[in-house]
Amino acid sequence: MKRRDFVSALLLVSPSAFAGALPFTARAINKSTIIVGDNNSIQNITNTNLQLPSSKVTLDVGLASSEDNAVEKLLGVDGSPSFEYAITQQGIFAEVAPADSYLSAYFSGRKVEALVYGYYESPTFSVMPPTFDVRILNNSDRSVTVKEIALEVKTSRTEHKPIVIFISAANEFGKLRLINEGNNKIDEIAFEFDLYLSSDKLGSASPISSGHRIELKNISDVATLDFRQLLGNSGVDVTFLGKEFEKENPAYPRDKPKKFKAALGPFVYSEKSEEGKRFSINDTIDSWRDLQFQAYVSGRFKAISLYKGEQYTSKGEFGGAIPLTPPEGLGAGLETLEAFQVRLKSIGNDYLVRMPVSSYLKPFEAERFLFRVHSNQTSRHEFTVRVQLNDDEFLSSKPFKLFLFTPRSSVANSG
Repeated sequence: MKRRDFVSALLLVSPSAFAGALPFTARAINKSTIIVGDNNSIQNITNTNLQLPSSKVTLDVGLASSEDNAVEKLLGVDGSPSFEYAITQQGIFAEVAPADSYLSAYFSGRKVEALVYGYYESPTFSVMPPTFDVRILNNSDRSVTVKEIALEVKTSRTEHKPIVIFISAANEFGKLRLINEGNNKIDEIAFEFDLYLSSDKLGSASPISSGHRIELKNISDVATLDFRQLLGNSGVDVTFLGKEFEKENPAYPRDKPKKFKAALGPFVYSEKSEEGKRFSINDTIDSWRDLQFQAYVSGRFKAISLYKGEQYTSKGEFGGAIPLTPPEGLGAGLETLEAFQVRLKSIGNDYLVRMPVSSYLKPFEAERFLFRVHSNQTSRHEFTVRVQLNDDEFLSSKPFKLFLFTPRSSVANSG
């Protein structure tokens, strides 16, 4: 099913119930925790006539771990996600964003390292949308009924900056792959870089060659940074090595040590063992077993996307390993009552996402709910979580800022 925008003011959610106890074990989860009854926590509610319950009824909203049994059984986990989310407190906001080191570095302007994929791995992402964990504790001497959980969304806006993922694929000789995971086409992207023996040589030796520049244009989905000519100019036999990558049963350095040593040129010294030993030309054939030799590039990039007459730019540092030889093997005490899948608009203001529930809490009882957030595009959102008790009492969390990463490839594959 293709993703689509919801245009109604009230977005649809799909609850799925799970019968049976789901044990909750204590774990370190960063949370935005409040005790309601504090008037400051309800500033963003547009209906000023809403009543606050007793301060002994508390609301706790945080992120659920993908390893939580309740998350897996109620909402599902499709393998090990490439990216998960983390929550940090920034002023009055609890900010939620991908915890992945690549994306964190990318959006903060730090250096990004090309993601490495083996021969049998597909360089696409298994993204786990953020799952919010809502816990309500009735610590009063009266019974209350939880009737609704809602997201009061102040703003939703599409992220138009280019998002470039660098991929080092083990079976692609002399190249890095670029995946456009942003919402728009990349109109142009420029790379300025130096070539090194390997990443561990940075800062301790001069590059093999420097001052290189590559420009690419009109990237909708995938593009390639091809370094084969540069490698050839640096003493690599690209014809011999390239043919080995193309064979159904390629030779490895241990099979043809003399030919590979000659073909690799200066990069014959670029590989290390797991113990950190650097191989030299005099090493025995056995030393070459299960190794893939690589070059390394390091530099800066600048990507530009145009959308409705506006220019959006992403820039920063990048580095990546360039495969030179074929890879080996080529050929919690609380039960969770209900869970919801919630889709937010990619563009919108002041709308409500409603999740109807029905839970009766006796004095000193607690209840737990989960909701997973989706959107059809990478987007940024501001919202609070509001819980309705009885008919006219409301709890409200501190405001959240959510950066929701929806890879372009996952949207295309969903169709």
